[in-house]
Amino acid sequence: ARGVPVAREAAAQARALAHDHTTAEALVLLGSLESLAGEYPAAERSLFDAALLAERGDNRAALARARTELVFVIGYGQRRFDEALQWGELAGNTMHQLGRGGALEVRLRSAKGLVLRARGDLPAARVELLAALTLAESTLGPDNPGVATALGNLAAVQAAAGEREAATAALRRALAIRERALGAEHPDTRRAADELRGLLQPVPGDSP
Repeated sequence: ARGVPVAREAAAQARALAHDHTTAEALVLLGSLESLAGEYPAAERSLFDAALLAERGDNRAALARARTELVFVIGYGQRRFDEALQWGELAGNTMHQLGRGGALEVRLRSAKGLVLRARGDLPAARVELLAALTLAESTLGPDNPGVATALGNLAAVQAAAGEREAATAALRRALAIRERALGAEHPDTRRAADELRGLLQPVPGDSP
């Protein structure tokens, strides 16, 4: 949240330059921060403008990032599922044109998986989130915090499907990665620990 005003100032300065390529970069950053702060309508406006300017300024990398973030902002943040998945197709097409995958493809598959989970399509969500995890492990390395994020997303689907043992194993691994990479007091580490504790709570009706 503290980064949002700084990013807005940066975006305003970029607009003053009247340089579409640079302004697109600034707006992608702004929209990403607004999304993280839960300001989804503002994030949508910033990222849509970023996509327009990136296309006009021939900034294909920024275009791919803007379209990818719009999947999460529109679908997960605002529950417009079909529209979000259409943005996902556009993002995937841009990545194909760039010949890129890696961390950005992990983000896209994760966003699509989260949207599908929110829509209630657990089998399709599982496909996307498993693909995101496999890609994260191969491109980022097994101890990267991005792998922990992918594990947490997959665990949520597993838990929703009643697969508590698999979900617990995924969350334990995610927590261990975050502890090694970020330390025990990092907010992401504490959040992972809370998620694991929540999953380990007895379900009403379980045997003691």
